[in-house]
Amino acid sequence: MKSEELVPGLEPLKVKDLPKFMTSEPVETCKLLELMVQGTKRAQAVIWNTFKDLEQVELSTLISRGFQKPHFMIGPFHKYFPTSPSSSLLDEDQTSISWLDTHPHKSVLYVSFGSLAMIEESQFLEMAWGLANSKQPFLWVVRPGSIRGSEWLEPLPDGFLARIALGRGYIVKWAPQQEVLAHPAIGGFLTHNGWNSTIESICEGVPMICAPCFGDQPVNARYVSDVWKIGVELENGLERGGIESSIKRVMVDEEGIEMKDRVLKLKEKVKVMVATVRCEEIANEKYSAFVANKVHRFHVSLFTGISSLEIQSARVRYGEVNAEKEKSIIDVYSKIDDIISIAHNDQSILDRLGRNLEKFMVDIEKEVPYEDPSQQKLDAIRDHLGVSIPDKVDILPPSGIRNKGCGTGKRLRRKVAHKHNRGKRHMGIITTTTTTTVLPRSNGGRRRLVLLPLPFQGHINPMLQLANILYSKGFSITILHTRFNAPNPTNYPHFNFLPIPDVALNNNHSLSDIADVITLLHYLNTNLLHPIRDCLARLMHEDPGVSCLVTDAQWYATDSVADQLKLPRIVHRTSNVSSFLSFAAFPLLRDMGYFRPFSGEEMKSEELVPGLEPLKVKDIPKFLTSDPVGSCELLELMVQATKRARAIIWNSFKELEEAELSTVRHGFPYPHFLIGPFHKYFPASSSSLLAQDQTSISWLDKHPHNSVLYVSFGSLAMIEESQFLEMAWGLANSKQPFLWVVRPGSIQGSDWLGPLPDGFLERIAQGRGHIVKWAPQQEVLAHPATGGFLTHNGWNSTLESICEGVPMICSPCFGDQLPNARYVSEVWKIGVELENRLERGEIESSIKRVMVDKEGIEMRKRVLNLKEKVNLCLKEGGSSYTSLEDLVDFIRSF
Repeated sequence: MKSEELVPGLEPLKVKDLPKFMTSEPVETCKLLELMVQGTKRAQAVIWNTFKDLEQVELSTLISRGFQKPHFMIGPFHKYFPTSPSSSLLDEDQTSISWLDTHPHKSVLYVSFGSLAMIEESQFLEMAWGLANSKQPFLWVVRPGSIRGSEWLEPLPDGFLARIALGRGYIVKWAPQQEVLAHPAIGGFLTHNGWNSTIESICEGVPMICAPCFGDQPVNARYVSDVWKIGVELENGLERGGIESSIKRVMVDEEGIEMKDRVLKLKEKVKVMVATVRCEEIANEKYSAFVANKVHRFHVSLFTGISSLEIQSARVRYGEVNAEKEKSIIDVYSKIDDIISIAHNDQSILDRLGRNLEKFMVDIEKEVPYEDPSQQKLDAIRDHLGVSIPDKVDILPPSGIRNKGCGTGKRLRRKVAHKHNRGKRHMGIITTTTTTTVLPRSNGGRRRLVLLPLPFQGHINPMLQLANILYSKGFSITILHTRFNAPNPTNYPHFNFLPIPDVALNNNHSLSDIADVITLLHYLNTNLLHPIRDCLARLMHEDPGVSCLVTDAQWYATDSVADQLKLPRIVHRTSNVSSFLSFAAFPLLRDMGYFRPFSGEEMKSEELVPGLEPLKVKDIPKFLTSDPVGSCELLELMVQATKRARAIIWNSFKELEEAELSTVRHGFPYPHFLIGPFHKYFPASSSSLLAQDQTSISWLDKHPHNSVLYVSFGSLAMIEESQFLEMAWGLANSKQPFLWVVRPGSIQGSDWLGPLPDGFLERIAQGRGHIVKWAPQQEVLAHPATGGFLTHNGWNSTLESICEGVPMICSPCFGDQLPNARYVSEVWKIGVELENRLERGEIESSIKRVMVDKEGIEMRKRVLNLKEKVNLCLKEGGSSYTSLEDLVDFIRSF
């Protein structure tokens, strides 16, 4: 019972594990397992709820031992639909989550032995005291009936509840386990190691303390502790001392940190795998070939519909039909297969097919009745697709195929013919109805778009968001990027990444002021033109499907490259329409003589600047930057190159900037696609170049609704040390809780918090303030505790604040931030601007205006109204939804 010797053929099981592995009925267990194994051998394939990176060696061993058949490792299943309704047979106690919300990051041990395992009362007592003695907060699931001889908590030892008072422990009958394990407060899992629990723990990066009971659990536990090394096993079973020391090993000691690192790497592999394919591409292709002959007869009857004989039979029974319509009916049915193949690359087509299918069948019945009822065929197609098809339909009058999402009927028929040779990709293991899932990397006949982002955080983010949106519409994506500030390809396994060769530019490039930015932009547009052309030419040679180049507007010189290669170019503006109008009018400032030092009176002037409203005269120095001549030259090049583009894509929405859009069309009379906000299409994605501090969220979890001010000046803006000190005291004196992002290097002359004033940390003690290097901003702004945002008003930050209904305190630094701030404070009236910039008294009073006063309540109402408009514009029929459909049609017209 104590032997550490490995069991030959059952490694990593040890001799001492055998009693539990064999159960109390070893003979009957053996018979049952033999029957199961033999039955599995006779199956045509095996589907596994696991993934290759975890068990590749074991799969090879299994195949070598006689299981030579298709194996599809497509797990973890639950990660395909993480928000799907729970299938738990027990009521999940949601107070588990609210209790966890009150605890710090990685501080809580979760304890659960699943839905079947049972323990003795003596073991229950040992667990209780082991948990209490550890002094570690714990969430303990004690399933009613899981303690032999007791209904629930009757055996709980005297004094136990007092020992765990003040939030140290929480006991429930059942918990929403996946949600619990994903909670940032969870730092460990004491588990029986059922496979579901084990893989769910791996998926959330939570190390384990293993206490297996029977069956596969001892094997799982050995792999966790001895092979993957992401946990420890209770070698002496449920004994209080072993439990207490194991909790310390996993939750506190250096050993536990190493376990966390290993399990987080596995979590990342899961994330990449699921992002790469919700149904793994390789498994999908193999499975398609494997089942092709099995489904052929069903497939033919389903998708060719009425055969010629059936048509002829109907003609005999019901009289002659129009020959042209008869041909059209047969043609439509023969192409439904191809339409569905396309539909799996474009949800909009799939939705339209569903809406239109039933009416088409009704139309056919009027012309050519047949024996297979339309509802039966509709149900068969619904079952085959694995999707819910709406009842209303309108595809095709029998005279042809129409589909707004793909242009004319002629273009759809051409597209159907083009896609026909791609194979039957809809026969994969799992059919998903979402378009956010990732499709195979191989082109497979899809049009390829090349996207070229500017290498700044605020430009990379929206470009990659746009790439995801276009990918979901059926396009293949190549990201052409600089090596400087290169995006992380592992976050986007469904894209191809192509670095631009350039040895002179590296990540040590200084961007300490606007002159550095201007110099870099000129460098990019001069020195990288030939490498960009070479990359595009090679890509177009390798893939004839390259259809379009989408560039950041600041890549102004690439229009000549696109012209040389005869490649259509679309500009993506990362700022909004309003600020672009200001940039387009920039030369007016030169013509009005503003490229000069300003007088003290001008620095305070509230007068509006003609042609650049709502900018005021006092805004001009910051708008011009410290290098007005260089800025003007750069903006003129950008504006002229934008005029030569085929179209502009805006990360904005019509309801916010309709008047400005009408104005910009006069000078730029070509298609404008307002399809934003980009980040709301895929709210879970992040392309941050900086590590996001998740303690921001657990800290916010402890604060009341709308009580916290979020402070961040983005990824590029810098401030003087004196301004930093003013901000610090303004925040402290406001007595309002705040979450402050201080980006390392953002204070001129300082690495991070060195200039923090004496006594500041004491002033904000007891949860009043929290300072981090970088935060998950979208998640912070969406958090119910966030009630205001002190921001530099970069467009990404401004739009994200609008999307979450958070009013703003504006402190713009340069460029488009100035017009953005004026629109926030004076046009949309959803915030206030710091007119004296960063001064402690005004910061304090502005916080009060936005977070406390009646004026702030009115701002909140207005920004919540805009938030609702955002939600509506993205829905079917909304302005951004429609504009995106138009953009897809526009690109497909090339």
